[in-house]
Amino acid sequence: MNLKELTYPLIEGRDEKQVYWIEQGESVQIGQTYETIRLEKTAHQSILVREQELVSEKIGNRTIRLMIDAEDYAPLEFVEYQDGVQTVYASYGGDEVVITRGNEQSVLPIRTKSVDLFSIELLLRILPLAVDSKRLQCRFRT
Repeated sequence: MNLKELTYPLIEGRDEKQVYWIEQGESVQIGQTYETIRLEKTAHQSILVREQELVSEKIGNRTIRLMIDAEDYAPLEFVEYQDGVQTVYASYGGDEVVITRGNEQSVLPIRTKSVDLFSIELLLRILPLAVDSKRLQCRFRT
């Protein structure tokens, strides 16, 4: 089955979760995450956008924004902010990715068609899965 032939409407939404870690053997809430996934359209392209925000006084605030092409799932751009300051910017194009951290820039070749881990997580979140309660299996909704 070719997944690109299956089309389902994207249900945009916002997800909120509490973040915990273990401190001296006790589970302690250290913050909250907020995540949105939406489809943006330009004159030439449909783009899936995932924004994830961690709000935490204990470990600092962090925001990421990932953009991938909605047609072929190719990564386009990744940006990370910590406490409002941009810390990482990655721009994907053709056969390379340009990564900027502070004043340093790296250009990495992409030798094969690839998808980064953040893109895979985004794709998993938008899959149209349904749970069959009788068999406790996940399957594609039709």
